[in-house]
Amino acid sequence: MRGDLLKHADPDWLDRLRFGAALTLWNILLTTTAVIAVTVVVAVMNLPQQILGAMMAAGGAFGLWASFVITTQEPRIAMQEDPVNWRKTIRTCATIAFVATIVEVVSQGVVAITVTADVLSLTGVVALFGELVYFRRFALRIPNAKLARHTRIVMWGTSIVVGLLVLVGIATVVAAWATTTAGTIAQPGVPTQSKMTITGATITTTGSMGIVFVGASCLFAIPGVVFSIWYVVLLFRYRAEFETAAAESRGQSFTDPHPAEEGHGPAQSDSNDLKHDG
Repeated sequence: MRGDLLKHADPDWLDRLRFGAALTLWNILLTTTAVIAVTVVVAVMNLPQQILGAMMAAGGAFGLWASFVITTQEPRIAMQEDPVNWRKTIRTCATIAFVATIVEVVSQGVVAITVTADVLSLTGVVALFGELVYFRRFALRIPNAKLARHTRIVMWGTSIVVGLLVLVGIATVVAAWATTTAGTIAQPGVPTQSKMTITGATITTTGSMGIVFVGASCLFAIPGVVFSIWYVVLLFRYRAEFETAAAESRGQSFTDPHPAEEGHGPAQSDSNDLKHDG
């Protein structure tokens, strides 16, 4: 019996997984490089902040594409998919996070919209966590226990760091808005309505709240960089593993007379998980 190893899976599906891993990899590398470069240019040349926002939106679109490719359903279990599973959760959360990014970019810093978009962006953390759950299951089907173990560490580490940074950003915006609103009300002759048009740039770059956000960002920077580099290394490995598995699958498709049977092989439990969780 061929079992549930990746080398026995549909080679075209494996090629698509390899493409998804490559998309995720290059999205991280290119987006990070571009954001750093654009941030420096915006600061030095005093250009509009919308340029940086547009760059983030483009990276979000690329990441959304990668999420959909990675979660492509395996052909042999497509008809057994449950109504609610990891695959659909990842796709839904990734889509919501992308929409939240677009809304924040075009909101011009209006507080209520900015906070709402930031809260919705937490769905991106769920999508990230789910994608790494997917990758770990693939590692177990190689099988490669060491790769699966490293993926689990990155899965929790990256999700926690990104989630905390988003929460700090939300708290900073809300606290700065409250502080600025109090100051506005205290000033005679200033209309109260002005408090609802405070821009995100003003909130995050002035006063003690801006210092808090910058400090928190620096605090999370080191573990964030470590986990990001670790994730990139894992993606290189997964891309190579998918390519190898696809080549082995094509080689066996002409020589193995036994059809694939579900529920057998060293990764039986994870195969069952995939059937129910996508």
